[in-house]
Amino acid sequence: GEKAGLKAGDKIIAIDGTPVHSWNEPVDSVKERIAFSTEKKIVFTVERQGEAKPLDLASEFEIEPGTLFTRKGLRTVGLIWTYEAQVYQVLKGSGADLAGIKKGDRISQLNGARIYSPEAVYDFFETNPSTPVKLTLSRGKEGKPLEVTLTPVKPVKPEPLPKDALSIALTGITFENPGNVVEDTTIYLPPGEQLLTAATMMRRTFGAVFGSKGDVGIQQMGGPVKIFSVYYSLFTTPDGWKKVLWFSVVLNVNLALMNLIPFPVFDGGHIVMAIGETIRRKSVLPLQILEKVQMACVILLLCFFCYVTWFDTADLFGTGVKKDKEPPFKIEDIQYSAAK
Repeated sequence: GEKAGLKAGDKIIAIDGTPVHSWNEPVDSVKERIAFSTEKKIVFTVERQGEAKPLDLASEFEIEPGTLFTRKGLRTVGLIWTYEAQVYQVLKGSGADLAGIKKGDRISQLNGARIYSPEAVYDFFETNPSTPVKLTLSRGKEGKPLEVTLTPVKPVKPEPLPKDALSIALTGITFENPGNVVEDTTIYLPPGEQLLTAATMMRRTFGAVFGSKGDVGIQQMGGPVKIFSVYYSLFTTPDGWKKVLWFSVVLNVNLALMNLIPFPVFDGGHIVMAIGETIRRKSVLPLQILEKVQMACVILLLCFFCYVTWFDTADLFGTGVKKDKEPPFKIEDIQYSAAK
């Protein structure tokens, strides 16, 4: 994305000519269009700094290779969406603590320039580890703007400092998870629109899985183990019960539509056979052949379940996660000599 010329603050309005309306939705979203892209380069149409004239930027993509225990990754180009840099934790004795920054503060500007995510703060200190910086933030419900100067403080522990801990240690700030920062809005979609969305999502998914182009395959699909793990993760989020109800509706609508596919062991297959028998006034296939076809489809379906469940189980127990050579650091281990 950086090599293509994409910049923080760009508004993505289309990907490969298809308009996008959100970041994470299952249909016509940035993530869906990137994953389902089929060409060697992905073309982003963006508006920059309010200019009406769109720019077309062609980006290469990266794919994480799969292993026996890990799925092949989906296409990525190194983008994240804009979300507020809301402080989750301030380490005692750190530069943020000495500057008076508190939990819940929302940082909006760095040296007078707008920031679009917490990564902008970390990126600055990775390249400027000893430079004081002016931060504009808002505090409380009123959101009155405040200006503070954050001077980096190098911790005394751990020594040496792990690379992935550098920015956190110098600032003394950890930020809220984006899922807790973005305000959730409950949208009540009519049944017809839900069915249309589910049908579109299924059509595009099957087109990507069984198409000759693209990198989406059966390996990226999930089974019962994946479904239960999604339920668990949704329950552990704020207002999780609402998300569980939403996921249950989406899941059931998708299963209902999938059941109507004219596959021999699905209801859709039985419906097609019944219509054929009604037209012909006799059985479409001899009973012995029909039994063999149905048995072959059952075996094929069971093989698919076993295949996706293998990767789902690997994800669940962590065997599918690539382990770092060095153990991850603990934020609690960071200590400063001037701790209050």
